[in-house]
Amino acid sequence: MPELRKRYLGKHQDFWIEHNTIDHRVLGLWAAEYAERLLPYFEGKYGKDTRPRDAIKTLREWVKTGKFNMTVIRAAALPAHAAAKLVDKEDKAANYAAHAAGQALGTAHGPTHAIGVVVYSIRLVADLHPTDVKKAVVQELDWQTQRLPQNLQNWVNAWIERAIQTLPKDLRKQLD
Repeated sequence: MPELRKRYLGKHQDFWIEHNTIDHRVLGLWAAEYAERLLPYFEGKYGKDTRPRDAIKTLREWVKTGKFNMTVIRAAALPAHAAAKLVDKEDKAANYAAHAAGQALGTAHGPTHAIGVVVYSIRLVADLHPTDVKKAVVQELDWQTQRLPQNLQNWVNAWIERAIQTLPKDLRKQLD
């Protein structure tokens, strides 16, 4: 029966089969903490641009209150992504950090957006550690797993496995 329900609930909805709104907010808090871990890579060079941090603040407000307003969410998430597009092309870490903040806020809309933070963190650490990508990524994923409540780990890890398949082929090869 769970497989049948998963098929009909869609990619954002499989979370709701085994989890509830409290779990959703806990996942949002985890995404906020994760994105904040990456934010110094953006703020170190673009500190006057507060859009990524504002996205995380908006996410934390949703976690705190549980009040969801798509207009408010979009108004903070899209500018974080726009900030990512304005960084120097060579500054991939800053780009990934700003995108991670936008994805983190998206968690309020759909739980799978939290996985976007993981994807951007993988790309960020791979960029920062080109000589030992696999080790750096494993360490990063270990960090996130240690901070993730156990009841969410299976769901998050399953989505990470799916998300890794969306990474560029050369990066996926380095992770094998």
